[in-house]
Amino acid sequence: MPHNYKPIGSVVVDANGYIKIKTRDDRDVPSRFNWEFLHTIMYEKYNGPLPEGYVINFIDRNPMNLSKDNLVAISKAEHYQANVVIGKSDDPELNKTIIALAKLRAKTNEATERMKNGKKKD
Repeated sequence: MPHNYKPIGSVVVDANGYIKIKTRDDRDVPSRFNWEFLHTIMYEKYNGPLPEGYVINFIDRNPMNLSKDNLVAISKAEHYQANVVIGKSDDPELNKTIIALAKLRAKTNEATERMKNGKKKD
């Protein structure tokens, strides 16, 4: 057994501050596939499956806070808008507004692209 072996159920905090839990011990795949982010597990416990193409955003920017009210699913386009274009805040209430604005900007960009390509909404 390697010296750094962790059994199923082990919990670690990665370099970015995210909590991960070992959920399987499949040695036929790279070890990163044996771990799941705890915030994803908790989001799905509270809300059901995370939609395809979505990521989880922490309202208070604290990846240790896994409460239901702190985890929100947003699309990757919304995530880009919220984190790169608009910016982040340490104020949870302001982050709710940033996420709402990011959703609006992402939808606006999507509609603009459809119009440029001459397509109507499906």
